[in-house]
Amino acid sequence: MFSYNALGYMPAPMVYGFVSSFVDDVDINDEDASDAMLQVTAKSRIPMASILYSVFLTVLFMHLGLKEKFAEYEEFRFMQSSP
Repeated sequence: MFSYNALGYMPAPMVYGFVSSFVDDVDINDEDASDAMLQVTAKSRIPMASILYSVFLTVLFMHLGLKEKFAEYEEFRFMQSSP
């Protein structure tokens, strides 16, 4: 059950928090509060975008894997049909 949860549901919040810890590093004590809130709002879109656009990596790797698998299948089929 732990592996299902760790690999199924937990990576998205973990990735969001990991990216957010690098991107949203604003100290409100050093700046005006309104300027700091504007910066946090603008930067806080980056962690969500990293989760949403990670789908492109998934599709890319799936495409490369299927392409390799079909190449192996064609080679196997060719070797069986040749005398």
